[in-house]
Amino acid sequence: MSLLNTSLIRFRWFLLFVFLPLILVRNPNISYAESIQELDKLRAAFPGRRIGGGTRGECSSRPLIHLVPYSSTFYPGELGLVAFLKRPSDKKTPVEIFIHSYNGTNKERAGYSTYVKREIMPSNASVVLLKLPVSSEALVWESSFICSTNEKKDLDDPFDFIEKTSPPAVTLILPPPDFGDYEVGPGKELKGSWKNDRVFSENIKDLALSCGKSISAKDVSKRFLIEDIITPKWSNNLLISCPIDLTT
Repeated sequence: MSLLNTSLIRFRWFLLFVFLPLILVRNPNISYAESIQELDKLRAAFPGRRIGGGTRGECSSRPLIHLVPYSSTFYPGELGLVAFLKRPSDKKTPVEIFIHSYNGTNKERAGYSTYVKREIMPSNASVVLLKLPVSSEALVWESSFICSTNEKKDLDDPFDFIEKTSPPAVTLILPPPDFGDYEVGPGKELKGSWKNDRVFSENIKDLALSCGKSISAKDVSKRFLIEDIITPKWSNNLLISCPIDLTT
């Protein structure tokens, strides 16, 4: 082997040892940034609504409100706690919770994977806490009143259509970027919608610490930015339920 060939081989090995670590060691924030970007696209495209109900009929006219940001997209944090609010009423009505996978459209349920379908029995609680299942994919959370079909018929609605329907509140539940702890590490500061999620999540944790007690309607409206929804018709004190575990 000539001296020239030997020197060339040594030079190639030198390049390999110098640059291989740079190739293999990827910037840990690239995946995080890409993940944030993809999840933000889901946020922007999701046709959600945080307020359900609001139609004619005694049952379905009451608002049912997911305590999430206005966009109705939400990352609940590592505890997976969410909450919804219903106006106090003498008529106790069960609520159906339906949680399923999100395939890019919320118009049809065909092809969805159902994670949870649960009936929440009537109670005196106005603020209801739920512990959601952990998932590495985005999930859709729907809540709606189960209106009785045995109610007295409306004279203007002989087919009882009004009482049977209650438009659900619909929220997109997001996984954390990379399904890891998005709040830790350099370059992973909270921004925009993710920062709002953190504020709402902390407020829901505070509710959980006070479960079984009451909170003022004014406090709830201020914490969750729903001052325009809670009117003087609402009771001043709202009972908080303890978290209902939907993971079992």
